[in-house]
Amino acid sequence: MTWSPTYSLSYMFIIFLPVTVSGQRSLSCSLKHLRVRFEYKYYQKGDIIIGGLITCHVDAVHTPRIKIDQYINILAFIFAIDEINKDPDLLPNITLGYNMFDACGSPRKSLKSAMQIMSGKDKEVPNYSCVDDGEVAAFVTDSGSDTSRALIEFLSLYRFTQINYGRSNPLLSDRVLYPTSYQVTPDYQVRNEAIVKTLKYFGWNWVGIITPGHGIGEMESEILSKMMTQHEICVDFIIKLDRDYVMDRKGKEIIKQSWAKVIVVCGLFNKNYAFTIHEAQTDNITLILHESWLGIANLHHFLYQSVNCSLIFLSPKKAIPKINVIQNVNSFTHPYDPLLEDILFILYGCLTKDKSKNIFFTWFYKKKRAINCTEIQGLPELFYHDPSLYYVYTAVHVLAHVLNRFVSRRSSLQTHGLRHKLSKYIRNTVYMDYSGDPIHFNEKGKLTSEWHLENIVFQKYQERYRINIVGIILFKESLEEDLKPLNSVIGNMKWKNNRVREDK
Repeated sequence: MTWSPTYSLSYMFIIFLPVTVSGQRSLSCSLKHLRVRFEYKYYQKGDIIIGGLITCHVDAVHTPRIKIDQYINILAFIFAIDEINKDPDLLPNITLGYNMFDACGSPRKSLKSAMQIMSGKDKEVPNYSCVDDGEVAAFVTDSGSDTSRALIEFLSLYRFTQINYGRSNPLLSDRVLYPTSYQVTPDYQVRNEAIVKTLKYFGWNWVGIITPGHGIGEMESEILSKMMTQHEICVDFIIKLDRDYVMDRKGKEIIKQSWAKVIVVCGLFNKNYAFTIHEAQTDNITLILHESWLGIANLHHFLYQSVNCSLIFLSPKKAIPKINVIQNVNSFTHPYDPLLEDILFILYGCLTKDKSKNIFFTWFYKKKRAINCTEIQGLPELFYHDPSLYYVYTAVHVLAHVLNRFVSRRSSLQTHGLRHKLSKYIRNTVYMDYSGDPIHFNEKGKLTSEWHLENIVFQKYQERYRINIVGIILFKESLEEDLKPLNSVIGNMKWKNNRVREDK
């Protein structure tokens, strides 16, 4: 695996100002008023470059908090590029390179980084490329977040093919606005259809909805309520939470007085959301949850009862080949990887090579004592089980196969203007993933999806709790299809009137 990370500790100021070139005023511009405490970039030269925008920091403008699972996605991206370059049958005589930035959970930072990738320099210069080697052909992005719409629109404006590995975003189905955007994650419209099927199957015609009052969760609740009404399911209430995921007193009173014994919980899990559901006293109400709610297992066990014996939709879990290559990444194999340095400081208190960063991190993370780690340190295995690992790896391989198909039809490489031509080829390319499943995008730029309805049950064993997930129904595309319940399991489901069981 080839690594060439560049790293800067300087503050970055971004401003919309004309740039002077050779005494003339340029129409190029740069961004203003964005300060990022630390910048992280991963770069490798190539005949063709794939850009990457991955959010590793939750908010690097104000804090250095890192999403470790997203760093694993960077490893998957680089591993896929390295694997492709070693394959003699895939893009022969062509080296694939990459240019990746940490988007830091900021729309402005995402735009700045996209401009830097397009321009080929540390300065962002729209409409002008300073790339010395290969042309930037496409992007892999985490465009499922609420903050990424500006990035999607920007890349679509420049006709860049982008494959998004983040949570499926219903906005991207608009092929007029986003004709070059594709998604490799399961389609949430199919999940919404599966929720309606589930309600009809169990005869639940009187339900409630809880949702964040902003972003994709709010959009999901609006789509679901319309679908439920069309299928003669009464939506008794829709309770919208504030930006801190707090429910007001009126919302709690509505739940208390409602006859609804089923509530669909829209939006992604977080700790504040879990406390709100607990305070809403839903112990006797069946909840239908997003798969991210498995994260509640990492919180205190008193929160488990509010979601115990509820239903959760999970997407099929898939692994990538040779994952041990990524799992072997450690302080010895990658001694100059800045993000890995930061993560090892957070996990083990290992000092970085930057003294000013050590001082800041010691204060921010309240470390009593940081040390020079002499032993080889890697990452805990649990971080390698996130499903997005497969989606990032698949996104890079899909682009490689599309590029291979494009190049094989040309007498020479002819990469100029490549970004304008890829979208045509991606719609007509079928890629077989490691497990042999076909990857093919439909007319909405999405993959054929399936969801598994599972029963989530917490059990207490001695002094510890464990979570059991039991499959109930398999859902695939098309609302007209008959359900395929696992009848042997339906009868053994654990409903909300069951308390947390204790095994002797």
